[in-house]
Amino acid sequence: MAGENSMTKLEQAQAAAWDAIRETQEEIKKLSKENREFRKSLEDSNKRTGKFDRKFGELWELMVVPNIKEKFNELGFYFDSVARDLEFDKPGSNGRTLAEVDILLENGDYAIVVEVKDSFKKKYLTEHLDRMKKLKTLPRFANKKLYGAIAAGFVKGESKQQAFEHGFYVVNRPDSMNVNIEPFPKGYKPRAW
Repeated sequence: MAGENSMTKLEQAQAAAWDAIRETQEEIKKLSKENREFRKSLEDSNKRTGKFDRKFGELWELMVVPNIKEKFNELGFYFDSVARDLEFDKPGSNGRTLAEVDILLENGDYAIVVEVKDSFKKKYLTEHLDRMKKLKTLPRFANKKLYGAIAAGFVKGESKQQAFEHGFYVVNRPDSMNVNIEPFPKGYKPRAW
């Protein structure tokens, strides 16, 4: 009887353990499903945020474009064309993009590549420096002086200083509906690539 009793207790313990394992497996399945749903929701949210960021960037471009040619022409450039949202392909790469440009001002002698952001950060400055180097390798810009500019609604003092140090024009939007090209501080000048 003691053997039967211990066997029954062992069987009960095993049954309880299997029940616990099945419950745990069900919980894992439930958590996995919730995790997949959460990741999907997060991906959807990121897509919406990315679209919003792009739309906000487009809005800044549309605010900058109408007056930027006039402002740079006041500095003596006399640009005859302004284009936005351009892609330049790497030569011999079957359409592989070398660089994207938000705004390009151009005439026979000069070109200015304007990077537009809602708020300008150091990483954008690094990307713009790289873009300028790449664009200068293209035949279109080989015989032109190529300048860079950053345009943003918010350019903090440190970012503005770094832009000037690299020879970039800084374009901002004061409270009016016009753009303003910041004057270079003493000791700094525009860099031509």
